[in-house]
Amino acid sequence: MHITGLIMSVFLAAVEPLTADQRIRLQTAYDGRDHQEEAFVALLENVESWKPGLGDAALRLHPDLQAMMAEPDAFRGDLCRITGTIQQQTPLGRPYTGVAEWFLRDEGGRPFLVFVTGLGLERSSGEVFADGNRVRIVARFYKRLNAQARDGTVHRYPAFVGRFPRTLMAADAAWGGLWAVAGPVAVMLVVFVILLVYARRGGRSRPHRVPVAGEFPVELPEHLPDDPAEALAELRRRAEACD
Repeated sequence: MHITGLIMSVFLAAVEPLTADQRIRLQTAYDGRDHQEEAFVALLENVESWKPGLGDAALRLHPDLQAMMAEPDAFRGDLCRITGTIQQQTPLGRPYTGVAEWFLRDEGGRPFLVFVTGLGLERSSGEVFADGNRVRIVARFYKRLNAQARDGTVHRYPAFVGRFPRTLMAADAAWGGLWAVAGPVAVMLVVFVILLVYARRGGRSRPHRVPVAGEFPVELPEHLPDDPAEALAELRRRAEACD
């Protein structure tokens, strides 16, 4: 097993290590053929023993798909965290009832296959997986597998076996949700500021004019002294200033 790229990571799955018997059976995997073999059964046994909850294990966060395709024996059974967009889902028949073959593409457009088990439990908890969803899943590398694509040609894909997939919100959807909340809040803030300015202006007493001797009224200051004598003196001073 290659050590490069292995990281101890905490994730939502208590992963059981491969038993000695499962490792022996896994080494019988035949690259290029389909999943009808004992190596696939050994991986299913291991993955189906995983439990939900926090766990830690040696985990490849960014598996090198090209290296796995070129040298599958070196990576067989390695635990990986893989992310991709679902392109196609195909339920397997008996004796693999409850297992689905997912065809996905990563962010770089590279295709890969994941045999996902335990989907019945995921759907019962409200998780729904549809074509076009971006998902993340913890899975063990299985082998290089030949499969027929939609165009009818046969292609080679890295294949994994995993459990506990989780949907991921796309970045544009996340920003869209943020703006859906921030937009109304911004409008309400603008309205609040307008109302606040209007209320402050409306609360001020307007200057008024008092007729005095002569033709020209004198505009009084906004506030007169509270003392009547002082107020009268102020009015007289204003009137004299206009003469």
